Amino acid sequence: MVSGLANPIIVGRFFGATGVGYVALATRLVDTLAFAQRATWRLGLVALSRVQSEGDRVRRGIEEGMVLQVLTVAVPMASVAIFGRWLIPMVFGPSWMPAVSVFALLGAASVLNAPLTVQMALLFSRGRNQAVAVGDILNTLIVFGAAFWLVPLLGIDGYGVATIVSTLAWLVVYRQARRIERFNPYRPIPWIAALVPPVLSPLLPWPANLILLAPLSLVFVVRDMRIQFRSYAGLVLTLVRRL
Repeated sequence: MVSGLANPIIVGRFFGATGVGYVALATRLVDTLAFAQRATWRLGLVALSRVQSEGDRVRRGIEEGMVLQVLTVAVPMASVAIFGRWLIPMVFGPSWMPAVSVFALLGAASVLNAPLTVQMALLFSRGRNQAVAVGDILNTLIVFGAAFWLVPLLGIDGYGVATIVSTLAWLVVYRQARRIERFNPYRPIPWIAALVPPVLSPLLPWPANLILLAPLSLVFVVRDMRIQFRSYAGLVLTLVRRL
């Protein structure tokens, strides 16, 4: 949670309370839209703990879990991002428009981090908490360092870019998780390629931003992705009804 202090400390230093407010609203929107991820992460932690001795099931669970986490984060993020330029001013007022671009960047960072939550669950289930702690520390250091450099150059959007850059810190988690199970890390890549550009669409002016919606066609064109999406959508809806 310490990385969140980069907003008041660094953004506040250069752009005052107004800039901090824009970033805070964008952060809260991202956290709210990722509610399903928290539910699936908890269930994944329990499931991985129960099947530690079954290598094939663990491997399959990690690979499918990474895709599921990307979908539970990216689908609501992309939906709000696409309509954000109209939705956020309508709900919060036109003065909050600068939060839209920050939301897009923070949302993209959340999607990129999504597959790693399953890997964290794997490490926690095996008592490898140190790797997650090291990743957290590196993540915090990168957020502060990158934000201090980028916020003066890019404005409050620099905080969002710094959050994306800090994703590199989670390579520590990835490497330790791969030492436990040799899962396929590329399973979520097609989904990230299809869904991250729409999340970033608010960064381009209308109607040029429509070009970033083109990758969504992969979900409908690629048969395996279409089948996966239907399956995972049904699973998420079932989980949400149980909450």
